[in-house]
Amino acid sequence: MSNSESYPRHGGQLRFISNKFGIPVSRLVDFSANINPDGPPVAVLSALRASLEEIETITAYPDLDSIELKNAIAKYSQVSPHNIIVANGFVPLLEAVLRALPIHRCLLVVPAFVEYRKTLERAGVEIAIEVAGAETSFEYDIDNMLDQSCDAILMANPQNPSGICQHPKFLPKLIEAAAKKNIYILLDEAFIDYVPSARTQPEASATYHLPSGSKLPPLSSSAWDRPS
Repeated sequence: MSNSESYPRHGGQLRFISNKFGIPVSRLVDFSANINPDGPPVAVLSALRASLEEIETITAYPDLDSIELKNAIAKYSQVSPHNIIVANGFVPLLEAVLRALPIHRCLLVVPAFVEYRKTLERAGVEIAIEVAGAETSFEYDIDNMLDQSCDAILMANPQNPSGICQHPKFLPKLIEAAAKKNIYILLDEAFIDYVPSARTQPEASATYHLPSGSKLPPLSSSAWDRPS
């Protein structure tokens, strides 16, 4: 098909493909969306079942401030609940950051999640491109990334779609260097739970010991097989 508009604009749209080509959903294998193949943790399924046994789950308005969830995340991440914002996926978080911060030109590391570019464009942010390719093992060049006259750098770790996770010392080094140039680091760690070192090395987790003046809004979500 030559017209790209004939394809879904986002991954995971099996019903669209099924209707378009007349193939039952049960016969499709989806490689277009990064969903945990192991499914949600048992504890999540148990919590969902237990919550449905309480009528208030479906008859009461949800807590708009997500107080209990923020407190749980704060305890797990060892940060203050005031430093946590809950949203339905990555895009609303990025949109909020772009509204709140004076970002006019952003470096986007590619290949990357397609919604990064779309969100930046909707916000009227000028985009500069940094290509991380197989010939360099998808490694990032810090000096080059900081030499693009940008207000911010948007990147994922682990990188999507390559799956490459940067060395634990890379992010603190990038953040410290960016702080000296007054550059924001917009970090998506949606798949950090897949990285074994994230459980044993604090440098690779979603919480960083930042130098004075650093600017890091870590835009993270969890890979628990719950698309949003």
